[in-house]
Amino acid sequence: MTNVVTQTAEKTATETPETTTGGRIYRPLSDIVETDEGVTLMLEMPGVAAEDVDVTVLSD
Repeated sequence: MTNVVTQTAEKTATETPETTTGGRIYRPLSDIVETDEGVTLMLEMPGVAAEDVDVTVLSD
């Protein structure tokens, strides 16, 4: 056993997400705007039609 601690490159959790499948993760540029009327989610997803996107909101 050793007491040496190995330093890893400084990355945040969003830069190195944990995956269970080892697959690629796509994070589109996004903007979220909340107003009195509701919440608007805008995503940059070239080549994806709006009707092909499904958004689910979960609440506690």
